[in-house]
Amino acid sequence: MPDNDMTSQFNPDGPGDTPMEAQLRQLLADRAGGLAPPETPYATILRHGKAAHRRGRIALGAGAAVLAAAVPATTVAVGNLWPDEQEPESTLPALPTPSREETLAPAEPPEARGPSDPERQLLDGFTLEEARAHLDTCMGEDPWAAAEAEARGDETPPPLHAGDFRILLAWVSQGDENVGMEPQRRVLAVTDDPEASPYVQLVCTGTGMQSSGGDGRPAPDNGLAVEPDANAGRYHIPPMMGEWELPFRWADFGVVSPEVERVTVTYAGETEDAVIEAGYYVVAGIAEEWPRVRPVITGYGADGEVLYDSREDPTYPQDPIEP
Repeated sequence: MPDNDMTSQFNPDGPGDTPMEAQLRQLLADRAGGLAPPETPYATILRHGKAAHRRGRIALGAGAAVLAAAVPATTVAVGNLWPDEQEPESTLPALPTPSREETLAPAEPPEARGPSDPERQLLDGFTLEEARAHLDTCMGEDPWAAAEAEARGDETPPPLHAGDFRILLAWVSQGDENVGMEPQRRVLAVTDDPEASPYVQLVCTGTGMQSSGGDGRPAPDNGLAVEPDANAGRYHIPPMMGEWELPFRWADFGVVSPEVERVTVTYAGETEDAVIEAGYYVVAGIAEEWPRVRPVITGYGADGEVLYDSREDPTYPQDPIEP
């Protein structure tokens, strides 16, 4: 009976391999070595990949330039950055966002235009702000405007806005029995637009408004170079003599033609130079004595020649003032 040899490929603990087994084991090992993949070339792959990525970005940039030329304000974003690249920071400044107050704030209404010579036209402590505020208080319905609108057949009178006016004179006069004995703050203002229709002249007082007007800036209607305002008498003569105490503030005004360069007003023993503005002359003074005659108004041309003298004006009151 032959020996039972247990040394084989199924018994690795046997004393050794047979020549056939050794040859077979070597063949299997050689084939396994031929099938194993080589070490992965990470550096080579990364280098080639970056080069391809740059070529792709150049092509994409050219396409984006064409797109930007065809569609203005279009932004093309390139993503998929490589591990060692960083997202570029934006250089465009952020636009400020308006606050709710700025968005909803109403526009400021226009203000009345101030006089050209505040020292001679804003008197008795009046500031421009106070004169504007006083004008605002009498910007309600004007009886003259309502009457004119009714005559034209309009349903409503044209609205009056303080921003449409120019302030010519602001002063404080003494009161009387008609308006009260307390001091009266007064503002003379006219429409700033000389072509306006209606063109309005008004005096705002503490108790109301005295107004007049017409189509366009008024011109002397007496055929002369100067026309004193017929309603100005109430501002330099008290309704009843004796109601004002000496000294007292007086004021006078009227319209002038373009050739008039200077106007003087003599009253209560003093002569004052008037301010000429917006086709008007305006003047004010302090009476230290009771006047005996109405203001004497003289208009002069550029060469000093007399163009108007109220003492020769048949439309101007010449009667003396009774004490």
